[in-house]
Amino acid sequence: MKISQRLFHALALTCALAFATPACADEPIPNEKIKRRMARIAAIPATLQNPDFEEKSDTGLPSGWSGVVHAGNSYLVERDDAQAFSGKSCLSIKNMAIPEWGGANQVFQAGSLAGRDITISAQIKAQGVTANGFFIGLKILRTGHELGYFQTPDGSITGDTEWKKLDLSTKLPEDATHLELSLILHGDGKVWVDNLQIESR
Repeated sequence: MKISQRLFHALALTCALAFATPACADEPIPNEKIKRRMARIAAIPATLQNPDFEEKSDTGLPSGWSGVVHAGNSYLVERDDAQAFSGKSCLSIKNMAIPEWGGANQVFQAGSLAGRDITISAQIKAQGVTANGFFIGLKILRTGHELGYFQTPDGSITGDTEWKKLDLSTKLPEDATHLELSLILHGDGKVWVDNLQIESR
């Protein structure tokens, strides 16, 4: 397993925990806990939200996306209105301290994608990127359980690059219920991400 995979699996803020099953199946779950858990599941969007990063939230992040960092404020994750590949805005991820990893992620329902071959692609621009570089990660979930994890190869985006297309292809299990998509910079430097797409066949 690659080091960036090990780090990614350690994300404490993974949204999959929002609908994790209890540690002991024999333990009764209070009705209020069931209601809260079901409400969290129901709030997960049916499709990927804001893939072109044009919509902005009050936090400065593109709406629909959450920022994830290894520790503290070591990475700045925000919407950028000056470097877009297309449209007016893109996502930027910049290392601000001792580099490890940081980026953005989003959980959405697998829906009609379940059981199909999919390709996730994005346009990436890099400046001074070191170590393992930028990668796209995909965690496949069945409510409360991880079915698999895939990512683009380490070193796919490093150094200084103009806009470059990066893609990740896999076949989803038929019983997949949710997908967690992550855009992660592992190392120093800065990247811009735009024109995120999911194609199925």
